[in-house]
Amino acid sequence: MSYAQNTIFIVEDEPELAFMLENMLKKKGYHAKAFTSKDQFEKAIKVIRPTAIITDLRLGVDLGMDLIKDLTGPYPGIPVFVISGFLTKDIEDELDKLNVNQIFSKPFDIDQLLENVTETII
Repeated sequence: MSYAQNTIFIVEDEPELAFMLENMLKKKGYHAKAFTSKDQFEKAIKVIRPTAIITDLRLGVDLGMDLIKDLTGPYPGIPVFVISGFLTKDIEDELDKLNVNQIFSKPFDIDQLLENVTETII
């Protein structure tokens, strides 16, 4: 696996949002790659270790929470930003225990997300 500096992986099952985030991050100078499924993401992270990850909590039939839990062992220290339209206090508490960097409730301010990502990885 190679470490890819300034590479941000986006895991979002809504293609429009996934590719919009990818394009916005590219315009800001990042190497961004959008994935619309957990399976696609899991194949890519075995090859490239990103600088940060933005993920939804609901990924079609998969759960973003499982994706985040799977990162803690083999990929510690990668900043994770969560976007979701289904947040509850219990979910937020669980995400806090998993050391998620920031949680954004849909609809969210994309500029704020990008600013928080930039502040975290610089």
